[in-house]
Amino acid sequence: KEGHELLQFLFSKLDKMSEVTKSTHLLELYSIQIQLYSDSNDIPKLKELYNKTLSVQSTIPHPRINAIIKECGGKMYMRDENLERASIEFYESFKNYDEIGNQSKRILILKYLIITSILSNNEINKFESQETKFFLKDEEILKYIKLINTFEKLEHDAFTETLKNILSLEQKDEFLVQHLRKIEKIFKLQTLIHYIKPFKRLSVSKLCERLSLDYDFIEESFLNLLNNGQIKNIKLDLIEGVVYNEAYAA
Repeated sequence: KEGHELLQFLFSKLDKMSEVTKSTHLLELYSIQIQLYSDSNDIPKLKELYNKTLSVQSTIPHPRINAIIKECGGKMYMRDENLERASIEFYESFKNYDEIGNQSKRILILKYLIITSILSNNEINKFESQETKFFLKDEEILKYIKLINTFEKLEHDAFTETLKNILSLEQKDEFLVQHLRKIEKIFKLQTLIHYIKPFKRLSVSKLCERLSLDYDFIEESFLNLLNNGQIKNIKLDLIEGVVYNEAYAA
């Protein structure tokens, strides 16, 4: 509460400054507010603050300020599922944290970039940049690189083990965990579709056993995929608990 009251006092002093000075200090105050509201996870307020930063003109902010603002923007776009824009914002945030030598934040933002790339199904070409290459051998980042590789190759056991390891280490980052869970769900769907291709007929219980999935998840997933037209020539017998692959060629 005291922090917010102090900020309001500082905002009241801005009107006495020149436009250039005012803009510089305005962005700094917005970045402090973003940090305060990030601590309380006030998402509507964070979105409001980020949009306010976009209206500030005629100033080149300090890299520390810009890093905070871009990180906030990346998270906002991620929540809105605008993954391309999120990737751009996170990359800008990374470059600014890199410029001020903030090691922990550099690593964190790289994790966000990897998660964004997996969810958007894009190649992580930003890792080819001079700024990011140095960190690809970092122990924490290597775990995420392994996550990408096992995700792309649909290596069920290796992916599951890697994800479990990462989740155990990232419990305090609600944003990261939330999007790791999204990746987990996508992976489950992809492995489910991939696994049934060689079979003409397969019991749901067999799928549960092989892929370590809940019966309800498999049933719900197939119904959603069928209704959305994402899979063809697949039929689900709910009574018998059997999946039929009509595209199967003996």
